Amino acid sequence: MSAAFPRARTPDLRAATVPRAALRPGCVALALAAGLAAGPAAADEMRVLLERDTVHLGDRVRMVLEIPTRWGSAGPDLSLLEPDFEVLGSSVGRETEFQDGRMNAITRWLVEMQPRRSGQLTVPVFRVSVWQSRPRTVTVLPPRDAPREPPGPPELILEAELMPAAPYVRAQATLVMRLLHAVDLTRGVMEEPRVDGATVVRLGQDAGGELSRGGRTYRVIERRFALFARRPGALTIPGLAFDGVADDGAVPDTEVGRLFGRGRQVLVRSDPLTVTVREPPPGAAGTAWLPAESVTLRETWSRDPDSLAAGEAVTRTLVVEAVGLGGEQLPDLDLAPVAGAVTYPDRPQAGTRVVGRAVRGRHEQRIALVPDRGGPLELPAVRVAWWDTAADAPREAVLPARTLHVAPPGGRPGAGVPDTGAHAVAAGDPARPWQIASAVLAALWLLTVVAWHRRRPRDTAAAGRADLRRLRADVRLACVSDDPARARDALLGWAVLAFPHAPPPTLAALAERLADRALAAELMRLDRALYGDVHGAWSGAALWQAAERGLAAPPRGRPRRASPLPALHPPRAAGAPATPGRRAG
Repeated sequence: MSAAFPRARTPDLRAATVPRAALRPGCVALALAAGLAAGPAAADEMRVLLERDTVHLGDRVRMVLEIPTRWGSAGPDLSLLEPDFEVLGSSVGRETEFQDGRMNAITRWLVEMQPRRSGQLTVPVFRVSVWQSRPRTVTVLPPRDAPREPPGPPELILEAELMPAAPYVRAQATLVMRLLHAVDLTRGVMEEPRVDGATVVRLGQDAGGELSRGGRTYRVIERRFALFARRPGALTIPGLAFDGVADDGAVPDTEVGRLFGRGRQVLVRSDPLTVTVREPPPGAAGTAWLPAESVTLRETWSRDPDSLAAGEAVTRTLVVEAVGLGGEQLPDLDLAPVAGAVTYPDRPQAGTRVVGRAVRGRHEQRIALVPDRGGPLELPAVRVAWWDTAADAPREAVLPARTLHVAPPGGRPGAGVPDTGAHAVAAGDPARPWQIASAVLAALWLLTVVAWHRRRPRDTAAAGRADLRRLRADVRLACVSDDPARARDALLGWAVLAFPHAPPPTLAALAERLADRALAAELMRLDRALYGDVHGAWSGAALWQAAERGLAAPPRGRPRRASPLPALHPPRAAGAPATPGRRAG
């Protein structure tokens, strides 16, 4: 793979129009007969222009293919050249001009190629729609004698440097490519590095400057890559090439030369590098070898964890960020059990981005936590061991242990009221809103509400009506604010009170229970917005319009159909211990 380096100058596509031969009246019949015998008419001929038809092996051949129209579809098949020529590059130009009151259009394909062998080589016939070229012959002579190097520093130098010179396995090393040029470059291409046994990632944009080598001042274009060796031992970085055009001020005196623009071809190659990749130090970081410039560990919460009551769910998000490592290199966190709570870890998420001169990885782990009793709740410390590549020393990122104070069920004003926002409790980015909590968390939160509801005294009809009003108001607030996750949670909470003996666990199950088909359709639209393949902004106006009357009181639903699947938590026999979820302690 290659990339443009530096910015290319657009070739000058100005050229004289092709003269058109006038046919004399007496020659029309003869011209027609000759045209039928010779094949395509002149108007359907693709013109082929060669800068030179005699070259030496190693020289370049520049060719122009031209048709008399403005053409925007597929061009000529240049793979026809491959048996005898290596195609080095191509471009297309379109030109329109008015001459004698008529509009003339021309499309040209500019092709640079190099002969593969000596001898008589044939440029084949090309076809584009109704246009067809004629074959051309190129005479390729033996290679020229190698020119003597002029005294003094060269006009082009391509340097390669790896920092550090002996990196650790799986740690970021920086490959720096420097193109030093004492001539003006109009265009060029630098090879992208391909290294067996290593992953290479481009870092940022090219940088410029000046350097001195051998008493000569050069302008510099610097390009950087992050390199991650996958195994210890010897690692070879092949030499890379820069192939470009230097502006020497000479004006081409041929039509093809004018089309390609002035300048001469230049080619320079870097020396290959062989480095030694180090193994991890003995026992450096246990089984998780994390060589990085820095590693940080922080947490955020979906709500204030110190305002929890037993039976309420909260999401704890643990984020590991590393400079000099990709997100896929960061391991899952080793989380100790939490005594006195049920925990439901979500699937970890990892990501990698390039910032400045380093790769930055991120690993995010969300855990739903539901205390099952009031009182202090001890959260163990979280630790991530890593190796500091700058100091060449072991380090540890630590999130200290903390104690949450959990109120008993209903033991504080406002207990059980859904959140209206997220609260960050650690330095770093603000906590993400509740709507990003996973569908699994919502379902498990619903089950805890069911368990708490069944433990309440049966003489709480007034409280139940108040809860219905509160949840209905929360549905309205979620719809007005276009918050699909909050709307889902409020609707499923309302369903618990509306169907106390068999609450539907999902929006789809709730929709099946409702006789109001308009409301059921809006529930399915909300479900698709949350979990479907088509993602986009969700508007809650239609849902609230359908739900405004339907949520005023428990609905008269259709009979519940028996599910062929076993219940997630089947009813327990009298006297059997309760098992609300997986106990983490």
